[in-house]
Amino acid sequence: MEKIRQAIDTRLAGQHLPETVYDALCARPARRSRVRRAAALLAAVCVLGGATALAAARLFGMNVNGRELPPLEPMTMVETADTGGPADGTEQQAEGLDALSRALGVPFLWAEGARENPYTCVSYQNFGGEYQIVKAKAYLVGDLRDLVWQDEYDYYSWTAGTVYQTPVDLTLEWVSDEAQQPFDTDYLGYYAYADTFTSAGGHTVNLLVDTAPGTAGSGLKPECAAVFVADGVRYTLSGHVTQQTMRAIVDSMSYA
Repeated sequence: MEKIRQAIDTRLAGQHLPETVYDALCARPARRSRVRRAAALLAAVCVLGGATALAAARLFGMNVNGRELPPLEPMTMVETADTGGPADGTEQQAEGLDALSRALGVPFLWAEGARENPYTCVSYQNFGGEYQIVKAKAYLVGDLRDLVWQDEYDYYSWTAGTVYQTPVDLTLEWVSDEAQQPFDTDYLGYYAYADTFTSAGGHTVNLLVDTAPGTAGSGLKPECAAVFVADGVRYTLSGHVTQQTMRAIVDSMSYA
């Protein structure tokens, strides 16, 4: 369970660019984007529940700085195929999201334009066959330009567009064994609850927004995150786009 806690901490912390990265990118020619990933998802506190075998049918709660958010659909157990890889939470690189979905036997929702995006980098973690995490960096790039992979930062540099000021990343999480106990995820730092809506696909979606002081007056769109559960899988999308754009992304998602 501790490994899952650490993985979620790492996953959330990985959704921003550190100050050193920001400074380095800013030192590049002016055509490069000076966007910094807000430090909104710097930490997650997983409060382990005293649940029984009914855990897989219970809600995994969400809190923002101690505020309980409207409940999402339950993270019910999802049958998952064994890929033969490590089951100790080691992060494994995948050839692509579609190939990983087929290997695991778990269908994923796709946002419009995501299948055709050549920039997405996918990794996968299996925690004892009980909990699965998939990360898709640069899941959507919208109108960004000049994307160049930076090995030292394990992410891209880019020129910001009008709609997208950063890529939108995606994280997928699900329970693959009834023995997995539920826990609450507490989004700390500068995130604040913005809204809850029902997507075009009928899913309850919580929207979070970045309220970091450095965002105001900087010309940056605040970082926006959308969190929802579909067929037992929890989706977290985040990037420097408007709430309207994030809503449109979620509304476009389907299994087709």
